[in-house]
Amino acid sequence: MQKLQAELSELLVDYEGEFHLADINQLHYLDLVIKETLRLYPAVPLFIREVIAGKSPTLGDYKIPEKTQIFISSWAFHRNPNHWQNPNEFIPERFIDAPPPFHYFPFGAGPRQCIGMAFTLFCTKVKLVSILSQYLIELEPGTTYDTQYFSGTIMPRDGVKVKLSKK
Repeated sequence: MQKLQAELSELLVDYEGEFHLADINQLHYLDLVIKETLRLYPAVPLFIREVIAGKSPTLGDYKIPEKTQIFISSWAFHRNPNHWQNPNEFIPERFIDAPPPFHYFPFGAGPRQCIGMAFTLFCTKVKLVSILSQYLIELEPGTTYDTQYFSGTIMPRDGVKVKLSKK
């Protein structure tokens, strides 16, 4: 939070307390924080695909029959220690270098990737900058990160309890 606040403060000093939408992409640490958050808590933790009729791809030693439904869990993959060092820790700096292709897919990947990804990321940045430019945020003691699955998405089981203080 301190690194993120420092980056934001630097931007706001340059623009006399206001920010411009075009300048949000200058907030590189904000990008890292959002990517790491989506790695640990993807909004859509499971993707379902079906093998195309007339195709039978091979995965390792297994031939997958046509019309087989395949469940791909970004939640599990993003926490797999074979692919991520210290996978359950929140380390935004791990995204300074891009992960290998198809190792990070909170919005899916390839031709079926979410069409709203860029818009969602932009809205997330705008909302975070708007809040963090005006408030200090502290997690309430005892806050847990338990989640529940709901209609294809995940959400905090008991909400996220924070204390907001005006800057």
